Amino acid sequence: MPTKQTKSDDRVTKQLVVDETFVDPLWSKNVEVPLLEMCCACNMPDHPVILMPELRLRSLLHNLAECLPNKSKIMIVDNSNSRFESLRNSINAPNINLYFSTQEMGGLNYADNSFHFALTELGLTSICRMDVNFASYRRVLKPGSPLIWCAPQPGSFPAFFDILEECLFAIESKDCKEIMKNIKSAMDPQHMQDLLSMLGYTYKGGDNVEFKIMFPNTEQMLLSTLTEAHYLNYCLNLNYPNINGKKLLTAVIQSFNQYFQDESIDIPMKIGIHSAIKS
Repeated sequence: MPTKQTKSDDRVTKQLVVDETFVDPLWSKNVEVPLLEMCCACNMPDHPVILMPELRLRSLLHNLAECLPNKSKIMIVDNSNSRFESLRNSINAPNINLYFSTQEMGGLNYADNSFHFALTELGLTSICRMDVNFASYRRVLKPGSPLIWCAPQPGSFPAFFDILEECLFAIESKDCKEIMKNIKSAMDPQHMQDLLSMLGYTYKGGDNVEFKIMFPNTEQMLLSTLTEAHYLNYCLNLNYPNINGKKLLTAVIQSFNQYFQDESIDIPMKIGIHSAIKS
């Protein structure tokens, strides 16, 4: 009988294949290139120390490592270590010191003013906790250092939000309206900018990109890092103790399988790419 670890390893392996085939080519071109351009525009010291919270796609790590000077340090932080091994094996850059740490984003254990910049790809859960997470990032950034990130905007993956709202209403109707309102507010670019100002950042600017990612069937869509990290994990991390996250996640997955079955799925992505500095 397969062990829990074997099942987890098998899932990561399948996920990597799906990402490399369907997600990475479009994500790298439309999102990671402008993110890296923002990084390269930074006033980088000889030996930068970089924070990369919640890294999901291997290509970003690989491409960033290629453009950094020798003896740079990259600290990859996540609240789960399930993807660390695949990320560790994704680059061959002896000039880079790569570190991994399992921590909560809102309570990093690094000293104040430790990092020259931070680079992160926000998922839906992170967007809804930007107040805590971005305050944590600001504390560990050096004064005047940049925070660079991307985040889904309203209009991304509308099928997910339709299904999420339907499943939420069926499970906990009294909280459904409030949760969907909070998501809409959190994804609004102006809300992000107002929050950054309140937290002590100066917003420097950003850009928006739109593209579609096509999956040939529901299973591959649900396996992708993009869907899991940006959307499905939200179901398990709702800040509503009366809602059973596993029950909600099961309902969302079953609904996807019911609605799309073996059909191909086009996922419209609307992504904001942003930079701010620690004031």
